[in-house]
Amino acid sequence: MNDNLAAHRVLDTVQPGDVVVLAAPEPWSAALVGELLALQATTRGAAALLVDGAVRDVDELVALGLP
Repeated sequence: MNDNLAAHRVLDTVQPGDVVVLAAPEPWSAALVGELLALQATTRGAAALLVDGAVRDVDELVALGLP
């Protein structure tokens, strides 16, 4: 299934200062990260997102200032 539900679940464990590393298990057409997930990460105090996969909402991600 092409969804990012597992990525959202990981955010429940993020502590301030953590770097969140996300990777798609194989090439797929769905975005792994978008504005909502990145906003959740910043709210939880993540220091950065490292993504090996498709992203969307790039302008909004840049505006969040999250590396």
